[in-house]
Order: sequence, then structure tokens, then C-alpha cells
Amino acid sequence: MTRIDDTPPAWDERTQLTTFLDYARGATRAKCEGVCEETARHNGHLDILRELLDGATARPERRPGRGSEPSA
Repeated sequence: MTRIDDTPPAWDERTQLTTFLDYARGATRAKCEGVCEETARHNGHLDILRELLDGATARPERRPGRGSEPSA
């Protein structure tokens, strides 16, 4: 048998608002993370297609004498 002192607190408006804000914060964060992951994935796919089309990679190859000597 439950005593009166063991009853959970009432579900008032403040508790509802706090619970909703906690949920909304978590849902918003998850949605933003998903958008960032999808954007990065699609950027990677586009980079691969661009490399296939023009043959250039994102990192330029180091060529001897280029950038290592001071200009006169």
C-alpha cells in the first residue's frame, strides 16, 4: 500500500514545459547532427565526381622548386 508521502510530484505546467524543452533541445541537436553528416557525405560524393571529371585532387602535389625557394 502506498503512503501519501510516497506519491510522485504533480505534473504541473512547469514540469511539462521543462520536459518539452529538454525534448526539443535533444531533437534539435540530433537534427543538426544529421544535416551536418548528410552535407559532409554529399560533399565527399561531389568531390569524387569532380576528381573523375577533371583529374585534379584536393591536395596539390609538391613539385620540386615550387614554394621552397624565396623569390628574388
